[in-house]
Amino acid sequence: MRNLIYQYWIGRVENLAHAGKETMENYAKSIGAEYRFDQDPTFIRDKYKLEPHLASHMSALRPVFDPEFHEYDNVMYIDCDIFPVEGCSANIFDEEIGDMAVCQEPHMPKLRSTMGGFEDEKWARHVKNLYGKDMPRTEEGLLKVYNSGLVIYSKRGMKKAIKSFTPISEFCSKFKSNFSRPLYYRDQAYVHAMLEVGGMDWKELNSDWNSQLHWKPNTSGKNRPVIDMRTPTTKFVHIQLSGSGEWDIGIANHVVNNKPSEWKISSV
Repeated sequence: MRNLIYQYWIGRVENLAHAGKETMENYAKSIGAEYRFDQDPTFIRDKYKLEPHLASHMSALRPVFDPEFHEYDNVMYIDCDIFPVEGCSANIFDEEIGDMAVCQEPHMPKLRSTMGGFEDEKWARHVKNLYGKDMPRTEEGLLKVYNSGLVIYSKRGMKKAIKSFTPISEFCSKFKSNFSRPLYYRDQAYVHAMLEVGGMDWKELNSDWNSQLHWKPNTSGKNRPVIDMRTPTTKFVHIQLSGSGEWDIGIANHVVNNKPSEWKISSV
């Protein structure tokens, strides 16, 4: 069984990304997986003639559209700001993934519904109008949010996706013309839509594989409150704290493995 963990970065590699790369490469070794990091990849940009901003995000889809990746049994794309917790020995490739697997952002549907600037319902209607597919919803009826910072594909899934996923350039064009906010036509929106549009046998991983940390919106100051989605069984932590880009590996691991009240950092 050949498993690959894939990461990339476009432009100057920030300190936090260097730290994430080192940490994830070590994790790959610990579970017997292969590891690949690409600096300034151009595959998706060249294939779909995308502008640099879109290409920098859509390059996360390379495992789907580059047959070079299809030689692996499973491929996980993971952002460079996601870190395993200290002592993590769980093997993510032991999870049931079907064709592909993603993690929900369980707090986001309700949070977005209380904030301005989000057009989730309009986006869901647009998907329905274009593709005839309904997007998954919470028990409260809110549109679920899936994070594209961690996506696992099986060999079967990648081979299915390259045939059934809407071409990236076509998707971007259809959604960019209707939404001013890039959130609704970049990689996260694309992955979310293609779960259903692509006819995938997809699974929802426990969010302990992608537990998020970010500042509470519309706050600032020295004691800025944190939305902390970690649990006692969290395995990977997604550092989404503005101002963290230049943290070194020591600060990153300190934040990942300690409570906000114990952090020795400055909020912004």
